[in-house]
Amino acid sequence: MNESRNPSAIAMQTTVEADSQAVANSKSFSLWRLGRLIVWLVAISISLVVFPAAVGWMVAGWLCVYTFRILRGQTAWLPTTSACSALVVKGLYQHWALWLLMVLLIMPVIFCCLANRKVINIAPLPAHRCFAGLAWLALLVFAYSQIQSVGSRPITANPDGPVVCLGDSLTSGVNPYGGYPNVLAGQVDAEVINLGREGITTETGVKMLAEVRALKPRAVTIELGGHDYLTGASRNTTASNLEQIIVACQQMGAVPILMEIPRGAISDPYFGIERALAAKHHIPLIQDTPIRWLVYRSKPAPTRWLFFWAPPLSDDGIHPNDQGNRVLAKYVASCLRRYSLTNASL
Repeated sequence: MNESRNPSAIAMQTTVEADSQAVANSKSFSLWRLGRLIVWLVAISISLVVFPAAVGWMVAGWLCVYTFRILRGQTAWLPTTSACSALVVKGLYQHWALWLLMVLLIMPVIFCCLANRKVINIAPLPAHRCFAGLAWLALLVFAYSQIQSVGSRPITANPDGPVVCLGDSLTSGVNPYGGYPNVLAGQVDAEVINLGREGITTETGVKMLAEVRALKPRAVTIELGGHDYLTGASRNTTASNLEQIIVACQQMGAVPILMEIPRGAISDPYFGIERALAAKHHIPLIQDTPIRWLVYRSKPAPTRWLFFWAPPLSDDGIHPNDQGNRVLAKYVASCLRRYSLTNASL
């Protein structure tokens, strides 16, 4: 015999089941939001510590996320805002192409704010598609400007002169390893002279110009400015000294090759001083990638475990060991050959 169920009991059971399902959905939604937050925090952290040489790839990554959401019929402002924020914090060389890129990256969030306040009445998806296309175009312009602005003019040099390496302890080297010029001498078909001096600033470099001039070099690598920052010299003072060295090298018929100095893991307090000078004088620039590798792949660095399979490049956290000298010499030799200043050593 079938017993009829109490309507109130049925209603109560239905309510309990609905509440349980709501709680489960709420937990699932919370975990999803937490996961997205963690992914975003990791992505923005990577964006902040990315090398200046890879900034374009960083922006491209955020634009890919932005474009993917638009292709799915969704609007989003967080990817482009994250990319723009990273560019601002990193303190890069303020090139006009960078400003154009940052303006277009911030446009989606401005559009969303105006749309929410009913200030403008434009369909959101077509507007975001337009922003995405313009941002990709601005990124291409930025990448092209970085390639063309440095060392884009014909270069002349004393064809038979030596390569002079002017710098601080990164150039002079430390015992028992010596400096990268010793390794460079075996990689190129020119005499290499090490004028590195431990602890010197750009001001000392200016005072050494007479010594450099007497050598009649074909090229001069300039690795200075790190100790300017450590001793509290202003950006303007450092820029003025570096410019004096660059101009003097050009006047003596040598090609100045500027080495970029990293002054912070995230932000550059000197706002890309070497990039600005290299673009202004159209001289070769060796980006700070090899010096950053010295730090990140050094024995005391917390990031050492990320490269556990590779030998360390520094024993003390900044000065190169034998392996580090080989890395620095490789970048310098590549730059010399690119501008036909030397050939490979026989």
